[in-house]
Amino acid sequence: MTIMTRGGARTWWKEELPKGVIYLYRDFPHEKWTAYTVAERNAKKKEKQEANIDRKRYSYFRVPCFIHVFKVNNGGFIFGGFYIVIRTIHNTWYLNWRTERKHEDFFPRIKKYLPMGLLSFDDDDAWFKEFCRMYPMKPRGIHKPRGKYLTYCKIDTYHNLIDIELEGENYGV
Repeated sequence: MTIMTRGGARTWWKEELPKGVIYLYRDFPHEKWTAYTVAERNAKKKEKQEANIDRKRYSYFRVPCFIHVFKVNNGGFIFGGFYIVIRTIHNTWYLNWRTERKHEDFFPRIKKYLPMGLLSFDDDDAWFKEFCRMYPMKPRGIHKPRGKYLTYCKIDTYHNLIDIELEGENYGV
């Protein structure tokens, strides 16, 4: 590629290039000169900046998390019972209370990954009790029984839960 800058055109051709042209270029000597303009340069810069912003904005992190199960005693009819929670250093997500649509499939996946010797169609309370028995924690306050299991999850830069990594599932394929 041959480039003719503004100063080169002034020296060799004794003429001034139009105001919006940065330089002229051509790939082969028999081709005509093509102008590279300020608008083209600004468009390329803007495209590169937007790509970098998207890459930074929508990146994902793999962080350790706990699958935490506990029963709230003395919670009354509305708030009593078992809860399953995903906890990281960044946030806490309840999977069986106020579940977002994108997190609805996490609890069935966890039940499938950690079957606890129970059939998949068994009652959730039986699974919760068995989880707390297999992965126990010390009771605290009105949370009796309690259990937790360490795994990893994927979150984005805004600390939204994207996925839970469970062994035996295909990731990155």
